[in-house]
Amino acid sequence: MQTFEPNYVHQILFGISTEIGMSVKEFLPIQLKFLDSIKFNTEKGRQIGEDKIPIIKEEIVFLQQII
Repeated sequence: MQTFEPNYVHQILFGISTEIGMSVKEFLPIQLKFLDSIKFNTEKGRQIGEDKIPIIKEEIVFLQQII
């Protein structure tokens, strides 16, 4: 998943929001909902999700505060 890539903020938040014609500020809450809805089918996926999703969500909340 691109969500777990090191360049996530640039790739997802700026790239996709631009592609769909939405500001990053508008896109951030949608991305939080997306992260909450992810369901992993493998144990490895669940493990990665449990480790990384809370960190990514914290970063998004931080971005919401500064944008």
